Amino acid sequence: MHMGAWLGAALALVLLAPPAMAQQAPPGNAARGKHLAEAMCATCHVLETSRGAGWTDAPAFPAIAARPAVTRAWLREFFTRPHLNMMYTDRPPAEAADIGAYLLSLKPR
Repeated sequence: MHMGAWLGAALALVLLAPPAMAQQAPPGNAARGKHLAEAMCATCHVLETSRGAGWTDAPAFPAIAARPAVTRAWLREFFTRPHLNMMYTDRPPAEAADIGAYLLSLKPR
């Protein structure tokens, strides 16, 4: 294989390969995530079932955590994009990972 073809093949592999960060998303820190959720999410969401009902129709965090589709990857994607009717989405990746870790800590075992 001559040099130009080799470079083209190498470039194609780099461009087509998924980013390493997306494959190995940080698991996040549930304690930091709880603190962030208390500051940003508790206005609308009930964070723990022992705290009673919320004043909005936003689902409680334990109910969200119980959904089968809710995974670390799904939460990371959700918290890093802005969403209509939700404040404090579009979080930086580290905060998204932390809030996701806290939410997943509420998943029924």
